[in-house]
This record gives sequence, C-alpha cells and structure tokens, in this order.
Amino acid sequence: MECHICEVRSSVGYCVECHELLCETCGMPCDQCGKMSCPTHIHETKSGKALCVGCYAERRAKKEAVKAEVVHRHTHEHRAAVDTSFQTLETAPGAEGEEISNEALVASARRVVEPWKMSLYISLAGIGLGLLLLFFPSLRHVASPIGAKSFATGLLLFVFILFSIFWSWVGLRNEEFYRDRVKCFFGIAGSVVCVILAYVTISSAPVVEARPMLKNVPQRTGGESQEQLQEWRDKALQKYQR
Repeated sequence: MECHICEVRSSVGYCVECHELLCETCGMPCDQCGKMSCPTHIHETKSGKALCVGCYAERRAKKEAVKAEVVHRHTHEHRAAVDTSFQTLETAPGAEGEEISNEALVASARRVVEPWKMSLYISLAGIGLGLLLLFFPSLRHVASPIGAKSFATGLLLFVFILFSIFWSWVGLRNEEFYRDRVKCFFGIAGSVVCVILAYVTISSAPVVEARPMLKNVPQRTGGESQEQLQEWRDKALQKYQR
C-alpha cells in the first residue's frame, strides 16, 4: 500500500497518533521509543530530538513535576528560615510538650554591645580627631568669644579619652564580659595614643587672639566739629591698644 503523505512510495509503517500509512522517508521515528509519526504529530525538542506525542507528553509531565518539587522545596526552606516565633518552636517536631530551652531564649534575645568594642570605637574616633588637628594646624585653636585668649580644640580629645577608659573599666570589672577582658586593653592603648595627640596638638598650636570689642565708644551724630571728630577717633583707636 502507498504512503498517505507522498502517495508514491510503499508504506513501511503507520503514525502512532493518526494511524495513517507512512513510507520510510515521510515517517519520522521517535528518538526515545522508536515509534513512527507523521510530520504533523512529531515534536522536536530544543536539543534537536524528535519525539512522538506520547513521549513528548511524558517528557513535559516530568519537567512540570521537577519544577513543582523545586518550588515546593524553596518555599519550605524560606518558611523555615523566616518563621522563628515561639509558636513554631513549640509546635516543631520533637518539641511537643517540652519547654523552650534557655539556649533558644538567650539566642533570640537582643545582645548588649560589649564594653571593649565601645572603648575601642571611642578611642579610634578620638585618634581620628587628633590626626585631623595634627594635619591642619589652623584648627588647633579657635578664638574665644570672651576675652583675648583662644580655646585649644585639642582639649576635646580628653572627652574621648575619659569615655574610652570608662568603658574599658566596665569591661574589666564586669564578670559578664570576663572572656573579653584582654580585649579591653585595645581601647586603653587607643586612649594612650589620644593623650599623645592631645599633648602635641595643644603644645604646638599657634595662639589666636580674639579681636577686642569696641565698648563705650560714642556714636557719631554727623554734626561734630573738627575737635570733637578727632576726639572720637582717638577714643576709638584706644580700644585696639594693648
């Protein structure tokens, strides 16, 4: 019998889907099961494989199952990572009828900042300010708003030094932080560096004198005589004399 597609060559088989007769040229065997399909009912994958309708449907079903399994696993892992409430701990497998352990409560509690870290951070901030004053001498002294003396900005370093030593003392005296007692000396060492920077910046800074303020200088009216105008000038200039 002749092929249903070309109607010239003799048939050697038939399509597994529509059962039409096919010759060896018009029929396309499935790469998975070997069954023949016509050009209408053959499916070609992205990798170039030719599959019949049944094998193609089975392939898609396996892909959908794998995809669903991956999504389900990721969703379950995400929920397990996010849900850390006490209710979940109580209803978890193996925890039914048991109290939550002290370790779980301690781990979930908010941890206090360790004193040695506070001491170290404060001393590093003081060192940063000291280096800033060291590289910019004009910032070491500022004019005081009252009087003729200036204020040494290097004195601000002692504020950092006091706070750093305070937190180091807390870490050394508190038994709760016994394991990190040695680390408290990092902040103390930073405080020593701050003391050195404070001494250098204060002792080597140029003195900036405040500009004297004019006081008790009579206001001009505009109708003064030459003698009165000269007297006003003399009084104004006397305010700048030392």
